[in-house]
Amino acid sequence: MSSGEFYVYLDGYHERNENAKENTRLIMRSAIAPHSKKKIKPKDLIPLSRDKNVTTKLKDQVSKQDYLIKKEQIERWHKRNKTS
Repeated sequence: MSSGEFYVYLDGYHERNENAKENTRLIMRSAIAPHSKKKIKPKDLIPLSRDKNVTTKLKDQVSKQDYLIKKEQIERWHKRNKTS
């Protein structure tokens, strides 16, 4: 797995996590709304990064040092498992 493939995987993982949070907050809103006097918006329960219209990639959120450490770990894994 190359570092590019690794970041594609992490980006997909991040997207699935966001979708799970979205589903959770919709279920929470459905359960809470009938018992609330105020109108509740889903983004009031669990804020998501996409609510703020922020479209940053996961790679941009990782520091350069962390990126190099992960890249080295991936290269060692490939060397140990004799993959390319």
